[in-house]
Amino acid sequence: MSDPVSRPAHPEAEPLKSRPDRADSKALLLALIDTLIDIDVVYERECKADSQRSLNALAKSQSLKRLREQHQQRRQPFVQQLAALQERV
Repeated sequence: MSDPVSRPAHPEAEPLKSRPDRADSKALLLALIDTLIDIDVVYERECKADSQRSLNALAKSQSLKRLREQHQQRRQPFVQQLAALQERV
């Protein structure tokens, strides 16, 4: 299975500047939220596909655990940027 989130992140979701102005902050906020939604949609799609495969219960459980871990890893940098942005606003 290929990495479904291999497309580049939104350009606005690049690391935060030292003092973003309001317009930049709003654009960055929207881009971060958009990226997180995209990651969540891909995760849900992968979980659904896994649950529909004819695997035994143990294999399904392990596969879903792996997907959950990958999902958290993909989300983490964007959640951190979102938290940092909220602190600055």
